[in-house]
Amino acid sequence: MKMINLSKPLALVAFIAVCFCAGCSDSHELTGTAEETNEFAFAVSSSSEEESSSSGMLPYSSSEKFSPESSSGKGDAVSSSSRHDNSGVGSSAVESSSSVEPEVSSSSQEQESSSSEDGSSSSVAAPQGGTQSSSSHENPNSLEHYVEELGLNVNQLYENVLAAGLTEEKDSDTAPGQAMATEFDGPWPHQFVKENIGALPYFFPEAADEYAGLVDSIESGLADGGCGLYMMNVYGNEKAIAYVVADITADKIVVMDVAAGSCPNSAVNKIFHFLFRYCGEIESRPEIEHVEVNLNVSEGSCPDFDMDSEWVK
Repeated sequence: MKMINLSKPLALVAFIAVCFCAGCSDSHELTGTAEETNEFAFAVSSSSEEESSSSGMLPYSSSEKFSPESSSGKGDAVSSSSRHDNSGVGSSAVESSSSVEPEVSSSSQEQESSSSEDGSSSSVAAPQGGTQSSSSHENPNSLEHYVEELGLNVNQLYENVLAAGLTEEKDSDTAPGQAMATEFDGPWPHQFVKENIGALPYFFPEAADEYAGLVDSIESGLADGGCGLYMMNVYGNEKAIAYVVADITADKIVVMDVAAGSCPNSAVNKIFHFLFRYCGEIESRPEIEHVEVNLNVSEGSCPDFDMDSEWVK
């Protein structure tokens, strides 16, 4: 009876042992299957690494993407890539850019050199009183030359003076050939109009040619009636060497008497004629104010004007 009771537990133990052995054999097959799967995964991973290597990209796994260590490793990779870029094309570009700067600097140096040259040319002093400009030497018959010979600035001359002339004072019977010319005697301003414009060449032959268009318009009666052509005479004396018309208004004319000083030649028996334009009404006998100015020339350089000279603007 006891033998029967022990046989049942033994049978149960034997059954469990058989099942255990069977389970071991199944797990080995499963283990082999897992290894085969790992081999396949490894092959795929190797393939992806080769593709990544060929494309220049760094390989990474899905587990590395989310792990902190992999994140720091990726940062190192990016940092390494940045260093590669800086040491490659980027650094050469920076060096190339810095190498251009000296060219810009040389250009600025050229500009500075040019400006310094301009500065040296602009530092040439303008003609002062008592000096003569190169233009006056080139054209001794210019009105500017006449003023500068007296050591004056051309700006001291009335701007609408067109010409100046010098003649010897004579008796009325030796006046210019035409009788109409006698009406221009005296110190007052005389206007040229259609009836007397023919006398202009007797006093200012060069100016008559220079301003032929104006002369023709007056002669034909087509000249602007608001602006007239005038002449006036200044009779010389022993105190002055020459004269310059400084200003003209409707009722007053200012004349600068250039003092002769130590110069032996004076304006005695000389008549200085001035041709000018004036727009507006001018009195027939305006006040004529004489202002004495010093002769501003160096010693031994006294101006000596030839008789019958003419200076045209």
